[in-house]
Amino acid sequence: MKAWCLRYEAHSEMLRNELALWVDLLSNVSPLYASYRALNAAIMLAADKRPGVRPLACWEILIRLFARCNLEETKHAATTECANAQVSGGLRAGIEGNFHAVRTVWPQSAG
Repeated sequence: MKAWCLRYEAHSEMLRNELALWVDLLSNVSPLYASYRALNAAIMLAADKRPGVRPLACWEILIRLFARCNLEETKHAATTECANAQVSGGLRAGIEGNFHAVRTVWPQSAG
């Protein structure tokens, strides 16, 4: 994935722009469930971990890349807003955001 994003000049730039659009969509918009599910559809591979075998989703790398890009863009603002209580502030913000997201999707869960 790193090679695809960096080594092929114009093609890499187009790929990076497309990935940036996906990160923006997933971070700032509530996409349709079908598009979210299609993005997360993955081919399961068996990774030999000696001892044992671990299932590995082929698109897991892409989702990790999206999360890392989102973190890089929001890290400074979150650090500034949370000041000294970074960990607990981030946790509270995550819980609060999840709470409101669930309420939006399932309004009947409010009471």
